Amino acid sequence: MLYQPHNRVCIFVALLCSLVLFPISETHAIISEPRTGVPFPDKLNGASLSGVGVRTKGPIKVYAVAKYDDTFLLKMTFSIGAEKMSSALVEALKSRCQDKQAIADFEQTLIKGLPNGVPKGTKLEFKTGGGKLGLSVNDKAIGSIKSKSLASGFFGVYTDSKAVCKLDLPSSDGSGSHVVKINLKEIVTPQRGATYGALIGYGLGKLLESDVDVRSLVENGKELGKRYREKLPFNSK
Repeated sequence: MLYQPHNRVCIFVALLCSLVLFPISETHAIISEPRTGVPFPDKLNGASLSGVGVRTKGPIKVYAVAKYDDTFLLKMTFSIGAEKMSSALVEALKSRCQDKQAIADFEQTLIKGLPNGVPKGTKLEFKTGGGKLGLSVNDKAIGSIKSKSLASGFFGVYTDSKAVCKLDLPSSDGSGSHVVKINLKEIVTPQRGATYGALIGYGLGKLLESDVDVRSLVENGKELGKRYREKLPFNSK
């Protein structure tokens, strides 16, 4: 029988299975900056990508950058030291921000958040909204400086008439950038959902093994996954 004394656990497993197996039809795009091939998602924290570009120093492509409303995502294509990276950004800010203390705080925060320098592949995220400049390194927040002048100045580093690099608006047909569409239905498959259900059941069983038959619970998870798979409006292999 599928439902025995541990009904509440089975129901919980069923709920999780249904969430994992919920039919997904949303398609996302990965847009590559054409000169470096660096990929960027078409959305970041709900904001749409509105431009991509590359910062160069002579023949060296230092980093690729993408703009999402008031946020800039940098991905390093060349390894440099923390001091050199921060000084380059500070130099660009000096003519755009009158708040010298905020610039100094920004420099210290960035250097402190890059103890190992800025190796190739590092992600730097700068949020300029809300009258402050937020900094993140590899998806980890490292600090925030409250200063409208600093936030506005950093926004101008990549958007004003003297921007350090040109940001091109990615075209819908991909002519200005390389676009790869990803269908989430092909990633979150019903079969994988059934496996997740079994694993969840096993984990719950380990926590409650004094009261629950683990083997039975795992089998129940598989069965629940199978039942939901048969009801889905699309077939996924």
